[in-house]
Amino acid sequence: MKKLEKLIDWVEVIKEKNKSSASSLYILKDNKVILEHYSGYHSNSTEAAPINSSSLFNVASARKSYLGLAVAYALYERKIKSLDDYAIDYFEDIDEQLLGKTTLRHLVTHSHGLHEKNDGTIFREFEPGNGWAYRGINVLMMTWLVNRLFNKRFPELLNERVFLPLGLKKTGWQTTESKALVTEIINPDEDGSYKLGSSNNGTESNLHTTASEFAQWGNLHLNKGFANGKQIIPKEVIETATQIQKPYLQRH
Repeated sequence: MKKLEKLIDWVEVIKEKNKSSASSLYILKDNKVILEHYSGYHSNSTEAAPINSSSLFNVASARKSYLGLAVAYALYERKIKSLDDYAIDYFEDIDEQLLGKTTLRHLVTHSHGLHEKNDGTIFREFEPGNGWAYRGINVLMMTWLVNRLFNKRFPELLNERVFLPLGLKKTGWQTTESKALVTEIINPDEDGSYKLGSSNNGTESNLHTTASEFAQWGNLHLNKGFANGKQIIPKEVIETATQIQKPYLQRH
């Protein structure tokens, strides 16, 4: 199909502009694969292996959708009563004055106003609900919370309830070197290539997956948790995870 050929051409143009070592494109339509395309190499090294269906890409900030599903599970099972609960009710080890009226909704929508220094000190940039800033402290906090609420690492939770039933065997938080890892997917002169973590507890940006399993993850959401002839995830969990949760932001 000409449209798919144009899409491949567009991806290749972006790859060249970014000086990426590789690209992949995997498209599902009506639960059927209509396009599978791999281009480039695992790194910019002259000895690098070519990209294939088993190549593992770091999904970077897209990992937040995995954490978001775990949060939705916590709401579904009433481990979290409401996103509008005050954060201090769940984070008693963080200064109450610093958290103030920060809610869990603020934390999951980057409207919390908290930031973290290099030494780990948490400080406030703006009052909760008075702005928006893309920070990482809220992701850490919600990861710690979900891990504590389920008494297990949320990647383990997803593996049990989603990955295994769906047949995803290669999606995971990587901590060791592997030939399957794509190690330089962008300009090597800039920060942002793949990341290995020191832990697989979900707190770090070291989630890797294949193009096909990433597509299946998205398709599962599109199908409201239904796959392989059964309801793998409760429909209500998917609906919570995919709803717009943005709070009203105050303006001055």
